Formats: sequence, C-alpha cells, structure tokens
Amino acid sequence: KMTDELAKKFAKLLRGGEIVLLNGDLGAGKTTFVKSVLKYLGVKDIVTSPTFTIMKKYYGNKFEIYHCSMLCIIVSNNVHFIKRNNTSSI
Repeated sequence: KMTDELAKKFAKLLRGGEIVLLNGDLGAGKTTFVKSVLKYLGVKDIVTSPTFTIMKKYYGNKFEIYHCSMLCIIVSNNVHFIKRNNTSSI
C-alpha cells in the first residue's frame, strides 16, 4: 500500500522525457513500483519485468514509457550482458 501511494505521488511529477533509474537487489520491488507508477500514468497493459526482454514500451495517457533492464550495456552495436547490479529504468 505504501508503494502504491508513493507511486501515485511520483507519477504526478512526471511530464515526459525524464530518465528514472531504480536500483535494488532482485526482489527489492523495482517492478512493483514501476507497475504502480505506470498504472497512474494511464498504462492499461500488464507490466512485467524487462529482465529477459531488455526493454518494453508502454503507452500512457500523455506519453510513451520505456521500461528497460540495465543488466546489459550496449557498446558499438554489440550487447554485452553483465551482472554488476540490478537496475531498472522507466
């Protein structure tokens, strides 16, 4: 419930064009928070972790949202998978 309340307040601050990084261990609640934020941004799709797909695109009421897994680094058109930390970006 606290996560949902925080997500609602946070979603009201977003105008489009922001880059938001969430850092936490596996199971810390990053995707749970993102699900709530996207709900308040008007996303109707089922939101899942992008860990295995690297990036997912969602459509909110006012702008598009890219939910990315930062477990990979793109360098010179090559994708290198690393396990340095577990960060999500919305």
